[in-house]
Amino acid sequence: MKILIKEKDKKHWTEVESALYNAEADLQNLIADSPSIIPVKEIMDDPNPYVFSVKEYGLPGSGNTDVLLFNPNGNIGIIECKLASNSEIKRKVIGQILEYAAFLWNVSYEDLDEKVSQITGKNLVEGVSTKTDQEEWDEESFRTNIEETLSIGTFNLIIAVDHINEELRRTIDYLNECGNTAFSFHALELHKYKSDNTQMLVPRMYGKVPQSKRVGSLQRKLWTDEGFFNHAQTQNSEKILDMMHHILEWAKANADRVFWGKGRESGSFTFHYRRDGKTISVFTITSQGKLVLNYGYLSERITGIQLETFHNNLVEVQPFKGIELNPKAFPSINLKEIYDAGDDSIETLKKAVLELLN
Repeated sequence: MKILIKEKDKKHWTEVESALYNAEADLQNLIADSPSIIPVKEIMDDPNPYVFSVKEYGLPGSGNTDVLLFNPNGNIGIIECKLASNSEIKRKVIGQILEYAAFLWNVSYEDLDEKVSQITGKNLVEGVSTKTDQEEWDEESFRTNIEETLSIGTFNLIIAVDHINEELRRTIDYLNECGNTAFSFHALELHKYKSDNTQMLVPRMYGKVPQSKRVGSLQRKLWTDEGFFNHAQTQNSEKILDMMHHILEWAKANADRVFWGKGRESGSFTFHYRRDGKTISVFTITSQGKLVLNYGYLSERITGIQLETFHNNLVEVQPFKGIELNPKAFPSINLKEIYDAGDDSIETLKKAVLELLN
C-alpha cells in the first residue's frame, strides 16, 4: 500500500517508507503506551476505548501476558504480540493466548487489583479514573463489571502483529464465525511508516464478529426495582426475595442514597451515606442473592477505628463471624445464610450500619 503525505505549507506529496519493528517488545510498548489505538468499535458494541494498560501480568500456571487492557466499562483485552518473522505466529500463539484467558477466567477482583497495583503502582480504579473522559464514571459499576467479565470470560483476545499471515487470519475468522464462545478473537495489524520528521501508524483489525456474538452486546444498563426483582426471582426462593424487599425498603428509609448498579448480567443496589461531599458505600445486595460488605470502599472514606467498630458489631452473630477484617476486601455472604441464621442477623446488620452513620 502506497502512502503519501503533504505538509501544510508544501506543494508536493512525499511518499512515506515502511518502518520495521526491531523486536516484539516494540509492539508491546506501543500498545501499552497508547491502548486507544485499538479500534474497539470494530470488535464490540461498547465504543469506549481501552485506557489503562498493564504489561507482563503473570498468571500462575501459564506465563506472562504481553499486555492487559481495561476500558471504563469493565471490558478486558488480552494482548499477545508477535512479529511475522516469528514461527509461533502460525499456530502456537493461538493456544498461548487461549491459555492466558483460561487462567485469567474466574480470578477474583481483589487478586487482579492487588497484582495490578504491584506492577503499576496504581490500583484498577486509579488507573482507569485518571484516563477516562466519562463525566459520570462510577467506580462501583466498574468493579461490578470487571467481576462479571472475569467470571463469564468475555475477554477480547487480540494478537498484535506487524503483518498478518493467511493461516492466522483464517483461524481467527473461523473461531469468531463458527464458535459460540463468550470471548472474541482478533488480530491487530499495525503497519508503521516514516518520513524524515513524521511517523505514521495504520491499525487494521481482523476477525469481524457477528453482531449477535459481540463482546459487549450485553449492554450495561442502569438497574431499577422492577428489573432487579425480575432477575432476582429467577435466582432466588420466595423467602429470599422477601428479604431483599425488606432490606431495600429499609435502605430507602435510612440511606442518603440507594444506588442502582449497571451490571451486564446481574442487578444490584448499594446503601450509600453522603458526608462532606463524599460517598460512603456500605453494603451491596445483588440479584443473585448475595450481600457484599464494601470494606474496600469504606477504608477509603472512614478511619480505621470506625471500620473496626463496624466490623466488630457485625461479627457478634452468625453468619458474619467468619468474616475477616481486611480493609482491601469485599467479603460476600449468601442471603440464604443470613436467612437461615434468623432475624438476629438482619437486625445486627441494620444496627451496625446505623451506628456507623452516627
